[in-house]
Amino acid sequence: MMKQTRRGWCLLVTIIGVLSVRCAPAEIGVTANDVFTLKDGRFYLDGRPFAEMSFNKFDLFWALWSALRPNSGTVPVNAWPKALATQDKALANLHNLGFRTIRIFAHPYGRFGDSWEHDPAWRADFFKALDATLDLCDKHHIKAIFSLGSAGLCDGIAAQESRQDGAAMLGLIANPASHSRQRLYAYLDVIIARYKSRQSVAMWEITNELTNLADIGVRKGVPAPTLTQVAEFFDSVAKHIKVDDPLRLVSTGGSHLREYAWNLFLGHGWRQRDTLAEQRKAFAAYFQKSAVDVIDIHYYAIHTGGYELARDVDGQPVFMTPPRYTHVAHELGKGIILGEYGALPYGFDGPRKNTKTNDNWFVGYNDATAKHWVQRATDSAVNSGVQLVYFWTYQSDRPQDQKSNPVTYSIAYTPELVQIIVDGNRRLKEKLNAH
Repeated sequence: MMKQTRRGWCLLVTIIGVLSVRCAPAEIGVTANDVFTLKDGRFYLDGRPFAEMSFNKFDLFWALWSALRPNSGTVPVNAWPKALATQDKALANLHNLGFRTIRIFAHPYGRFGDSWEHDPAWRADFFKALDATLDLCDKHHIKAIFSLGSAGLCDGIAAQESRQDGAAMLGLIANPASHSRQRLYAYLDVIIARYKSRQSVAMWEITNELTNLADIGVRKGVPAPTLTQVAEFFDSVAKHIKVDDPLRLVSTGGSHLREYAWNLFLGHGWRQRDTLAEQRKAFAAYFQKSAVDVIDIHYYAIHTGGYELARDVDGQPVFMTPPRYTHVAHELGKGIILGEYGALPYGFDGPRKNTKTNDNWFVGYNDATAKHWVQRATDSAVNSGVQLVYFWTYQSDRPQDQKSNPVTYSIAYTPELVQIIVDGNRRLKEKLNAH
């Protein structure tokens, strides 16, 4: 595929059947001061060391997208202005509370490659929602870690069942020549060309939690990708992003590595947790030679004190904790963020969540007990050494999050919990001598 090599001209790009016009601006107007950069393991923004404890606002795009294309039924006449107003108010609140960055999912949920490729009306709605997402960020002077959703570019379920050329999820990740991978590269070219001139894009993220798929066995007749295949995918996609935008850092998008990651890769199955040395081998296999700049850890082990590995030679528990993840990342010469963080309520991830923990765990953020655990999570993040921490999640408008006992933060409904995180943000900046 042809690449853009200079500014101020237009290029016709064929995207697996999609013809579009890409017009590069005469002058981009974004400098290294406007985006996250790394120096000696520290994040910089505006030319100075930067740290922040903020929020995922994953549904910022999704709420706007759903106003155009709901899962079912007819879109109400007022859905779009209502969605805009709701998200505008949410970002205004975040700005007024002192937050300067958020993490967003800037892509539709699930698989969307087939729609992207074949449906012009779908693409028009996609760009309308995504343009509005970044317009709101610009309006409120908030920068976003922009999750590109690369895993969504694999072929649809029907194609997965019928094709024999590896063009579904496995093909996307494991086969650089697959239809899905080539479509992903074309997608990245268009998205990055369209939005790299936005000061509200702080960092590119490849996708969300792809490491969770590595070496987990056969699912619906299709083998899972291996650790080395996922690592190659990260490296190749990061390199492609950097060709399109050499300025910005590239993050994996999480999650933490499974406690069995190295043993699963070796074919030992789920019988044996990794030792600390084996877990470090797994991280090195992913990132030591990778073009990825930032390792994103999704950390919810507030109650248990970490993700438990194999016991040491004396039989003592060994946990992967934020300070330990930070040490591993710095050994590999990478930045680290906690892209998802917090104490998740009981039942958030199904009825079995936290069943082995003690009785004072909480079932929603308006429980009296929640304050203790949010404070504990905040204190832990301040003391972790991690510079960028994003709690899950601020004011989600998904119906499943809007229960009588919610699983989302809000200045309207959980003001005390939000204030704990506001105070934590201030303390983190002071501790790390950052702005």
